[in-house]
Amino acid sequence: MYKNRQEFLKKRYDPVANRTINYENDPRLKAILSFLVKRNSNAKDSVKLLDIGCYDGYLASLLKDCLRNCEAYGIDIAKKTIVLARQKGIIAKICDIEKGIDFESNFFDYVFAGEIIEHLYDTDFFLREIKRILKPDGTLIITTPNFVSFGRRLYYLFGKGAFMEQSFSLPKNAAGHIRYFTFETLKELLQLHKFEQITAFSDTITLPGFFLFDAPAKIFPTLGRSIISFSRNKKDKKG
Repeated sequence: MYKNRQEFLKKRYDPVANRTINYENDPRLKAILSFLVKRNSNAKDSVKLLDIGCYDGYLASLLKDCLRNCEAYGIDIAKKTIVLARQKGIIAKICDIEKGIDFESNFFDYVFAGEIIEHLYDTDFFLREIKRILKPDGTLIITTPNFVSFGRRLYYLFGKGAFMEQSFSLPKNAAGHIRYFTFETLKELLQLHKFEQITAFSDTITLPGFFLFDAPAKIFPTLGRSIISFSRNKKDKKG
């Protein structure tokens, strides 16, 4: 059992203690990269990207490749992940995002927070910090599990829990989720912090037993496994 939440998080996201993440076969990542490529096909200016919770930097490097003339930054709470991210050319540093994001205001063109917001107690502080470091009209990309996905609805229909809650004594099995979102509730939270949603879509519809159906998620995104949200930072250039 861990002494506190910080120790739990550092151990949970230690790349040595956990298996390698299989990004290549991740429908969520494929959907994000596909949208980024289409949206930035004619971009000419150099941009700065921040990956919050960058892990080993592999995802940040993929995002960087989708954006022309991109300088990629990453932050994570685990020291070992920072070393690995730097080896991939990511400008990475240790950061506890619940205490603040240590960058100057209006610094980034893109901020990516993949599967982060559901782990945080103070989401308002988190979004205020992102708003501060994003340039006017900068893009925030958030992904989070869809609480009312088709697969999870089935789990709850039969009295099964779709998630195992955070537990210091069950570090290998606990999801660490302390709040949940639907497409509508995430949109409302973003609007509250003056982010204008550009688009929101999903990756795949799942059934218990890990069956994946990508095509239906495009037609019925609110039944999809993940919420993938692109939002614009609405603020004047004075910040």
